[in-house]
Parts: sequence; C-alpha cells; structure tokens
Amino acid sequence: MAKKEKLLTVGKLGSTYGYKGWIRVNSYTEQATNIFNYPNWLVNLNGNMTPVTVEDWKVHANHLVCKLDCLHTLEEAKAFNNLYVYVKNEDLPELEGEYYWKDLIGCKVVNQEEYELGTVKQILETGANDVLELTAPLNDQYGRKDRLVPFVDQYLVKVDIQNKLIVVDWDPEF
Repeated sequence: MAKKEKLLTVGKLGSTYGYKGWIRVNSYTEQATNIFNYPNWLVNLNGNMTPVTVEDWKVHANHLVCKLDCLHTLEEAKAFNNLYVYVKNEDLPELEGEYYWKDLIGCKVVNQEEYELGTVKQILETGANDVLELTAPLNDQYGRKDRLVPFVDQYLVKVDIQNKLIVVDWDPEF
C-alpha cells in the first residue's frame, strides 16, 4: 500500500469471542453496524497494514462480534486484540447533502461579514448537536484562541468542501 493513501479509523477490535476465531468489534461509525458496510478492512499487524475481510458478524449481548477470514482459532484472534480497524478514504460512499467529519477538519470558518472565526480543529459530539471547535487566527481582534460554533442549520450558511470553507451566521464576540 502506498504511503500516500489516507486511512480512516472506523473501529477497534476487542477481546476474543468463543474459540473459533471470532472477535469483538467496537465500531466508531454513527450506526454501529455500519462498520460492516465497508468491504475492505485494514489492521496494523506487527507494523504492516494487513487487509482482512469480514466473513460473518452478529450482535451478541449488546456487542458486535465478527469472524475475520484470517482467524480460525482463539490464539489467532488474540493477536488481533486492541487493533484499530481502518478503511481507505476511497472506499467511503459518496454523500449528498452531508459531510464526513474528516472533510470538515481544516476548513476555514468565516461569518457572513467575512470575519475569519478560525479553522476547524475537531468536531465535538455533544448529544444535542455537533459543535465545531475552531482554532482562532493569530490576529483575532477579540483575543480568542479557540471558539466553539454549533454545527446546526440555524447557523450554517454554506459548506464548500472543495474550497475548504464554511460560512456561518455567527457573532465573532461569542
């Protein structure tokens, strides 16, 4: 695999389940079972990005468990404990009218008066709504280092992923 390929972490493998090579999965996808929609997983096994395929999966006692093609015994499955599950960005489905969080990171955020509020550092999931955590520009006239802006329709004017720009209806004093 070329080093330039970007990978997205979609989950983490947990402890073994049974003795026939099944393993628990902690999914990072919005709907937990969506992790199984990705056909090609990669795991970092001993410093090598190793492709694996899910042969079968199920929900057991409120946990996800799966059978990977390369695991046949309890001992083999133990070697995969605590490994992260990655997918290639190119394997992600195209979205319409929605955005992957990874695409919002690094976007410049301005208000309607074109005042630069900052750059998206990360997105926080608060339960009520998502919140953009911004690193304010060095020349911020309000002396802010960071800003939090709710990522909701009420304040969202435009998202231009192509140009890495988000326009919001937000007062720079907040």
